Amino acid sequence: MGPCARHLLSLVAARALADVVPEPDGWTTVRVPVESVEHAVADLLRLGPEAEVVEPPELRERVVQALRGMAAVYPEALDPVQRPAT
Repeated sequence: MGPCARHLLSLVAARALADVVPEPDGWTTVRVPVESVEHAVADLLRLGPEAEVVEPPELRERVVQALRGMAAVYPEALDPVQRPAT
């Protein structure tokens, strides 16, 4: 999690982060209990590029699917090299 995302955290996530020391680059690895994968996807997407899901794999995949869907709606947001073929 990037340093800019801290103010967007839920109370549960903020508590999980409270005792963790950030890495020198400002990022922090934190374990956050979630209500459900669907709920977690919505919470994580609002953090934008300030959060990366490392595990569980099913949550990471659901975030990837959501981002692919968003890229299909907003293809101009992608770098031309990364833009999917239409």
